[in-house]
Amino acid sequence: MYASRGGPNSSPGGMQSKEVADPVHNVTFTVRQIRFHGSRIYSLSERINSLSVIIVGRGVGNFPSHRGNHDADITRYAGRIVMSDRQGRLEGRSALITGGASGIGKATAKLFLEEGAKVTICDRNVEVLDQASADLRALGGEVMSVAGDVGSMTDAASMVQTAVDGFGRLDVLFCCAGIASVMPISEVKEEEWDAVINANLKGMFTMVKHAVPQMRSQGGGTIVTMGSELGIVAVPESPAYGASKGGVISFTRSIAIDLIRYNIRVNSLCPGITKTPLLQAEVDLSLDPERTAREQAEWAPIMRIADPREIAYGALFLASDESSFAVGSCLVLDGGYTIR
Repeated sequence: MYASRGGPNSSPGGMQSKEVADPVHNVTFTVRQIRFHGSRIYSLSERINSLSVIIVGRGVGNFPSHRGNHDADITRYAGRIVMSDRQGRLEGRSALITGGASGIGKATAKLFLEEGAKVTICDRNVEVLDQASADLRALGGEVMSVAGDVGSMTDAASMVQTAVDGFGRLDVLFCCAGIASVMPISEVKEEEWDAVINANLKGMFTMVKHAVPQMRSQGGGTIVTMGSELGIVAVPESPAYGASKGGVISFTRSIAIDLIRYNIRVNSLCPGITKTPLLQAEVDLSLDPERTAREQAEWAPIMRIADPREIAYGALFLASDESSFAVGSCLVLDGGYTIR
């Protein structure tokens, strides 16, 4: 996760410094080792948006020991600094995540648990759902799971009711379930079109419809819909997928206007290319897997594929009070794709 930039640089007064980069959180730490009366004192500074945070410690227990691998000790400590500032934002809240058994949904469930939420995950693949539930429970926290298809009104009602019955309320709904489609319009069959619209767009309607009465009764909540960069810009051979995601963004704005009067905030998360099972399947099934993987990595100007956790942080922001003034907005996390 973490990588060092360059070697240590000597500085006056017996000080050495080096940069430690965390590409996932987009943070660069400057670590300085200072010799003072024969002891090593370490300082770690984190600079984010012109705010500097300095932590100084010495010896075992406070900061990395001078014994062993300095870089490994420092980066592990740096990671704890990052995470310590990102805990408790959903403390005690009940969150329901569709498509929560894999990819972005599972990464978000894990992050929500770390932030104190009680999480219910949903998926139509029972085997994958059971494994995800076991994985999440092993991390600690309260987790429930319910199998179902978001395209079904009956299943959607059951998912919402399971979360409410289990945790007593529903504070956060993250509609993450969806499927992909790559096919020119002349070859798209009616069955494929219907499947994509049902999963990606109708699935938003079914879940929101059943979640809203509960949120209204308890005084509010937050809803995050899963849009896409392809709901904003077009690419060839994606008519069904593009239509579904464009519809999600418009749907989100429409209900956001209606629901804010009940203290229910609705926003859309629009990710770009992300490392998920669906994306890997595209590589595995292609005629030239190596070329396909290379093309995926070069898709966005950032020249890499997003980790699901990077997108999960966007969902966390929209679900938490940190986005308290966001209503009907679209948070784009696409590595620069839509600005080209």
